Amino acid sequence: MNLLPQKEKTGNQRNYLYRFLTGLAGAIFSSLLIGGFVLLPLYILIQAKQLELGAELTSLKNYQGVSGSEDVYRLLEMANQRVNFLSFRSDLSLVSGVKEILARRPAGVIITSLAYHPQENSNSRLVAGVSLKGVASRREAIMEFVKNLQTEPTFSGINVPVSSLLKTAT
Repeated sequence: MNLLPQKEKTGNQRNYLYRFLTGLAGAIFSSLLIGGFVLLPLYILIQAKQLELGAELTSLKNYQGVSGSEDVYRLLEMANQRVNFLSFRSDLSLVSGVKEILARRPAGVIITSLAYHPQENSNSRLVAGVSLKGVASRREAIMEFVKNLQTEPTFSGINVPVSSLLKTAT
């Protein structure tokens, strides 16, 4: 049983809420401050190391005097791809690619599956291949979807296996 008057009870509840919000804001601010001081220099260090490794790889590519340099070059190229894959780059982001695909999907097109295929192009750079499977309510929806994807500069090529259906529809 609480013998405090109602006015004092509401005042205590309000003070408790203020203390709680102040503590919460302090915890959030301190975690952001600590995170900024720890993670920002780490990010800068990783970027500098990546540039240094890239320059070293370029200099080793140009030097062909050592016997067995092909194996070393291949090993360094694989390490460079792994470092590039781990770096946060928006041009190879699967999430941003899927968002672009979904943003350009017209009504009547249902995507039933999506497959991601990282590949190497002719320059030995890692590129992303995405395969889609789905159902469309009408041919025009497929054509509209393909045109929408072709206008997006992120995608280098669009392959439609039902191209014979698309040609007869136009």
